[in-house]
Amino acid sequence: MADVFLIHWNKSEANERAARIRAMGHTVRVECADGARAGREILARPPHAVVIDLSRLPSHGRATAGGIRGYKAGRDIPLILLPGAPEKMEKVRREIPDAVWSTWDGLSLTLASLPVRSPAASAAEKRASDGVGQRRGGVRLAKGRPVRAAPTTPREPAAESRSTRTRPAPTRRNRRS
Repeated sequence: MADVFLIHWNKSEANERAARIRAMGHTVRVECADGARAGREILARPPHAVVIDLSRLPSHGRATAGGIRGYKAGRDIPLILLPGAPEKMEKVRREIPDAVWSTWDGLSLTLASLPVRSPAASAAEKRASDGVGQRRGGVRLAKGRPVRAAPTTPREPAAESRSTRTRPAPTRRNRRS
């Protein structure tokens, strides 16, 4: 059973489609009004997959998918796109090349073929294997190597420029008009 986030731009159709996904044995969260809110919720609690139905407002679905992919945390979340009008799908295919395309009839098989572990767990596993953010003996590591501090050398004062000089407070004599 997977946690699926459904994005569809018509509330009644979204509820009907969510019921179809629940009948497949998955839990479903739905957003049908605001793509930015959907993106925030997806990034805050990553689902196993995001299903975006492009039959309504495909430009909104494309922008939402691009927004999710724009964040590092959203790059590991599988995006499943359900096509709409064929003439508008080519632009979506160009902008979101890593998305999985499916139909409502094939969605059950597509969801079953996804990896079982959650994106949050795979991201933590990836960070652990890279060694990024780990500490060894109080020294922070970057890709398994210690991060070296930049050498600290005393800086010479810069020559005083016109823009860095302080100006006297305005008086009657030196007031600008």
